Amino acid sequence: MGFFNAMSSIGKINDLLKEAEFQLKILSDMTDNSVPSSRVQQEVEDLKKLYNQIGSLLENSSGARTAVYTFLGRKCRSWEILTFLNETIKELKHY
Repeated sequence: MGFFNAMSSIGKINDLLKEAEFQLKILSDMTDNSVPSSRVQQEVEDLKKLYNQIGSLLENSSGARTAVYTFLGRKCRSWEILTFLNETIKELKHY
């Protein structure tokens, strides 16, 4: 059961990472084009939801925690991804 749980979690995390990459692209475009901060904050909240979902999946699957993911074109461990997303969210909260 643990193996199939890990594989399911890894698949879900990969899907969420694709969404997070898309969300980061949206946020990058918004900050480059001076979009009002209220709109940026809405998108930051969406990114935060993705961050929380990824964290929850990782918390419940040790196999998913040890997996290597491709994020923003790089191979990354889960803690690297969570750290990056957390720091990005913190930085954009002050936009």
